[in-house]
Amino acid sequence: MNCSSIDPNKVESEPSITENLSEKDYEDVSEFTDVCPTCRIRRVQRSKHCRYIDRCVIEYDHYCYFLGKTIGKGNRKVFFFGLLVHYLAVAGFLFICWGMLDDRVVGSGYLSSYCGRLVAEFWKLENEVKGGIVVSIWVWWYCLWYVVVVGYSISQGLTVNEVVNRCRYRYLYVPYLALDDTVRMQYKNPFSKGIYTNFLDFIIN
Repeated sequence: MNCSSIDPNKVESEPSITENLSEKDYEDVSEFTDVCPTCRIRRVQRSKHCRYIDRCVIEYDHYCYFLGKTIGKGNRKVFFFGLLVHYLAVAGFLFICWGMLDDRVVGSGYLSSYCGRLVAEFWKLENEVKGGIVVSIWVWWYCLWYVVVVGYSISQGLTVNEVVNRCRYRYLYVPYLALDDTVRMQYKNPFSKGIYTNFLDFIIN
């Protein structure tokens, strides 16, 4: 990104998507502003200012509190595959624990009685083992949720930030003329090439 000295008084903030556009033509609809309103530098499209590191990040995805790092174009692929491996490792650990408890359950019977015996065997374990299993279940659930969110954003050719806050980014919308002769904004993803191609581009690039 090219930095340049810009007069803050001359920088206009980007209008909201929900702004009344009934009196505007297609040419008047503002798109992406190439000046960051926070650090006052010129930026490329899809970049966002991260308040935690106080700088603009290209293809900003999110800020990871666990890693203490901002996830963007340069490290998003490593983050996703690391998250996926971590999820599979925790799932494997829980599967082994379930198999260990399953061997201790006497008899089969109905599902309800099986689950009751499984819980009873769980409470017989040492406190350290029980604590590890409980924490692993929480981590597994959190990782599952985030793998789904990140995976969905990749399938759409977008970042997590763009998926969650898409109404804030005008470059994800196009103007159209409604039946009442007013100009409105309609969501249109210009970066998607199809789910398969989006994943392939993410892995290769």
